[in-house]
Amino acid sequence: MAQAAQIQDIYPLSHMQEGMLFHSLMDVSSKAYVEQTSFTITGNLCIDSFLK
Repeated sequence: MAQAAQIQDIYPLSHMQEGMLFHSLMDVSSKAYVEQTSFTITGNLCIDSFLK
């Protein structure tokens, strides 16, 4: 059976991602990078789908 490809073998990190990884590994308590996502949902929403 062939070994499954590792994601890093398929998609190399961008320069920005390399920098973020470097700084997060150098100082694990650092809060230098924060990721935030915001979106608006329209229409009917099934709350139960988000609770599972």
